[in-house]
Amino acid sequence: MSRSSWGDLDAVNLHWPQGLKRQVGASFVDCTKKRCRYYPTLCYLHGQRRRAVQAHIVVTNHALFFRDLIAAGGILPPVRHWIVDEAHAAEAEARDQLSMGASWAECKGALGALHTKGRGGTLDALRSRLAKTDSESARGKIDEMREVVAEAAVIADSFFDFLKDLGANIDSSYDRTEIRLTPLVRERAEWGRAAAVGRSLAKRLERAVKLGSEVVTLLEEAGEEFVDQRSDLAGQLSGIAGQLEGLVTVLDGEDDRLVYSVTTNRRRDATDETLAAALLDVGETLAEQLYPRVRSVVFTSATIATGEDFSHFQRSVGLDRLPDAEHRTLRLASSYDFERQMAVFVPTGIAEPGARGYLDDLEQLLLGVHRSMGGSVLTLFTNRREMEELFRRIAGPLEAEGLRLVVQSAGTSRKRVADEFLADERVSLFATKSFWEGFDAKGDTLRCVVIPRLPFGQINDPVLEERKERDRAWWEHYYLPEAILELKQAAGRLIRSSTDEGCLVLADARLTGGKSYAGRFLEALPVRDIERLPVEEVVEEIERRFGR
Repeated sequence: MSRSSWGDLDAVNLHWPQGLKRQVGASFVDCTKKRCRYYPTLCYLHGQRRRAVQAHIVVTNHALFFRDLIAAGGILPPVRHWIVDEAHAAEAEARDQLSMGASWAECKGALGALHTKGRGGTLDALRSRLAKTDSESARGKIDEMREVVAEAAVIADSFFDFLKDLGANIDSSYDRTEIRLTPLVRERAEWGRAAAVGRSLAKRLERAVKLGSEVVTLLEEAGEEFVDQRSDLAGQLSGIAGQLEGLVTVLDGEDDRLVYSVTTNRRRDATDETLAAALLDVGETLAEQLYPRVRSVVFTSATIATGEDFSHFQRSVGLDRLPDAEHRTLRLASSYDFERQMAVFVPTGIAEPGARGYLDDLEQLLLGVHRSMGGSVLTLFTNRREMEELFRRIAGPLEAEGLRLVVQSAGTSRKRVADEFLADERVSLFATKSFWEGFDAKGDTLRCVVIPRLPFGQINDPVLEERKERDRAWWEHYYLPEAILELKQAAGRLIRSSTDEGCLVLADARLTGGKSYAGRFLEALPVRDIERLPVEEVVEEIERRFGR
C-alpha cells in the first residue's frame, strides 16, 4: 500500500492513470468543512493552508506558485518576497498553469461521474435520495440534467473521434501527433466537421453547468442533510466548466496571445485526444501580473545562464520588460572542483543521430562504457524508441556478465525505477526526460552519465512553430539556449557533492562534425578539459580511471 504522510500525491509510489489524480485530489469546492471529522486540523487541505498563513517562510512547488497567480492570491497567503529555486523550469511550469484545454479522457470522466446510463453517478444517487422528499423541482432539474449529460457524453465521443481525422494523413512513425491549429488547418474539412460537433458539445456542457448550478441552489434550500452531495456536485461542475472554457477557447481561436493545438492518436481504440491553448509569452504575463504584486523576486538555479549570458532566461520570465534599474543578475562560481572531479569525453568516429549505423555505433559505445564502469551508469535519452531498442540490444549481454540494466519503460513509476537504481551500485539505468533534472544520486551510486543526443526540442512543437513565425531569431532566442540549458541540467546529475567523481560521455557526433553551435554546448559545461577520443580509447580511459 502506498501512502503520503502529508497528502502530496506525487509522493505516492504509483503510476497514475490519466484522470485519476483529478478524481482523488481535493479542492476547496469539495470541502464540507465542519461536517468533516478531519476539519480543520487533520485536513491536508485546510491544515496546510492554515500552517502557511501562520508561517514566516512558505515552501511550495512551481505549480502551486503559478496556480496562485491565476487564482489572484486565493491559494497561498499574501507573501511578498519570493525565492524561486530551480528557476530554469519556471517558464515551462508557468505556461502549463496559465494555459487551458480540454481532453477526451477528462471530459468523458467528468460527465460519466455525473451520470452514466446503466451505471449511475452523482445525479442518479442524488435523485434516489430526493425521492424520499417533496423536492419535486430538484428532481425535475436532475432529470433534465441527466438527459443533457447523456447527450453531451455521446457528442463528446463523436467530437474527439472526429479530431483523429486531423492526424490520420500525417507522415509519422508515432501514433500520437501534435498539430498546431493554424488558419490553414482550420480551413480543412476535417477541422470543420470536428468544430461543428465541438460547438454542439459546448452548448450541452454550458447547459449542464447551468442546470447543475440550479440544482446546487435547490439543495441548499433542501437543508443540511444534502451538504455532502451539494459539495460533490459543485466540484464536478467545476471540472466540466474547466473543460468547457478550454473547448470554447480553442474552437474560437481568437486570442493571439495563445498557441492552439490538437493532439491526436491514430489508433481508433485510443481516447487521449486533447485540445490545448498554450500561453506563448509567459514573460509578458509575469511582468504584468506577478511582479507588481510582490516586493522582491529571486530566481536562482545552476542552469539559467548559457555561458555568461542570462538574456534567454530574462526574456523567458519577463525581466527584460522591466526597467534596467529594477533587476540585476549575479553569476557565482561553483564550490565544486569540476576539473578534478569530472571528466568529459566526446567520442569521435560515430555516426550522427539518425544516420545509417548510428544505433550500431551507439550500441558498441554503450556496451563498452557499461562494462568498463561495472554499473552506476545513467544514460539519458531524448528518444524513447531509441532507448527501448538499445535496451533490447545490450541488456542481455550485460546481464550475462553480472551487470543489470533497468529501463524507464512507459507506464512505470519514476520513483520505483529511481529506487531500484539507487539501491544497487552495480545497476545502470536508461531513462528519459523526467531524469534529466531533479534526480539526485550522490557517491558511487552514479559515476557516469551518457547523453546519446543533444537535447534539441521537437522542431514541430506548436509553441516553437509559433515562435518561428513571429521571431526571425527563434534559433538564437529559444531553440539553441533551451537545448544548452537542458544539457547543463543533464550534466548536473553527475557531481552532487564535493566528494563525487565521475565522467560525462557526450555521444552526439554533431559535437565533432563541424557544426557551428557545437562550441556553445561545450563552453556551457563546467569543465574546460574536454577529451575527444575514438570510441575504443574512450572505453579504455573510462576503465582505467573509473572502472571497478
